[in-house]
Amino acid sequence: MAVTAFLFKEKSPNDLLKERMVLNDKLRTPTELVPLPSKGLVYPEDHPFHLLEFVPIKSLTINDEHILLNIAFNKLDLVTSEIIKSCVPLKNIELVDINKSILSGDVAAILYAMRMNSYGTVMDPAFICPKCGKKYNDFRIDLRAIPLNIMDISPIKIGSNRFHYVNKSKSLQIEFKFLTYEENEYLAGIMKSSSELEESIFETGFSMASSNSNYITSLLNFSIISVNGNSDKQSINKFVRKMRLRDSMEFRNYISKNGPMLLATKEVICNDYSGDYVDVNQDTGEETPAKDQSNLTSCDYETVLNLPINHEIFSMRPEHKKEILLEPAFIMSYYAGFSWSEYLNYPVAYKNFYMERINTEIKRSQEKQSDIPTKAPHNNSSDIRSLTGKVKQSTPNAKMQRFT
Repeated sequence: MAVTAFLFKEKSPNDLLKERMVLNDKLRTPTELVPLPSKGLVYPEDHPFHLLEFVPIKSLTINDEHILLNIAFNKLDLVTSEIIKSCVPLKNIELVDINKSILSGDVAAILYAMRMNSYGTVMDPAFICPKCGKKYNDFRIDLRAIPLNIMDISPIKIGSNRFHYVNKSKSLQIEFKFLTYEENEYLAGIMKSSSELEESIFETGFSMASSNSNYITSLLNFSIISVNGNSDKQSINKFVRKMRLRDSMEFRNYISKNGPMLLATKEVICNDYSGDYVDVNQDTGEETPAKDQSNLTSCDYETVLNLPINHEIFSMRPEHKKEILLEPAFIMSYYAGFSWSEYLNYPVAYKNFYMERINTEIKRSQEKQSDIPTKAPHNNSSDIRSLTGKVKQSTPNAKMQRFT
């Protein structure tokens, strides 16, 4: 009996992961395992993420930066799906509609892990206070500090994105789902188009948290599958519009507390002062601390910003191609002898290291007023090496020497 139980024991998540990983690309082996907030419980059996608690990712290469900067992919909203298919080595991942079939929380977890793995854990976006206009160039966001909310509830059936909710008074039973990446992107568009975001205050992808009624209505309509057993869409829409505020808040708080998501928000407080900081001597122009600072007023602007949970976390646009792709390509070929194909398949994290290291060598050579070492072909032909005295003197092999 014990032997039979052992033979038919269910496979662990690690066993499933080993079965589905693709390891035929020896140059780009997986570098990290990313925890899936949904634990793979909402995906059907034929889905690559089914019952996976962790997903492997490969390091980004310059080819992947081509995807991030691709004009067509950006216009068609395909960047996120293509970069995930390129960097997640799971069988049949290329057959999956990333936008429609994967939860937004799982997509966010994967993208943030890619961002930290290749570009570091700190973002330095420029922030402009919409109240006083002060620009902060040293606004740092530590991506490691963003909490990952692992799903704490089970679906009605394993392999389906359907969950059950009952309010505190037991008068309301709701069957709901967690939003896919595509649905969440639609809601993000509503937030960005709201009146309070007419003036851009952050880099691309960042937006202010919103209590916009259209946003909340769309969120509930996307999430709710049935109310007290009624799954008619028109009835659900009517219920949402007349839903009591308390019931709406309780339901949304339940989703936020238990849902699989990356809590990608950042509280922002502007403590800048307006007024006269100093007194200026009209004769000498000397500045001294102002004697009367009663007119100084603090901005005290506060808001909560939503960080992007799509490809915009990489802060790349097609117009950045020259500085991100072409300039490093020239430098690495000129000083390190990289061919174009070698460059395209090189990991981004290593490229960044090479660029810093080459810049260090250039500064050292400039300080010593010496030649800058290069492995480029134009400096390594036989004629050039002969003219510059870099020809290695050949000595006869011991086996070829003749003794008389």
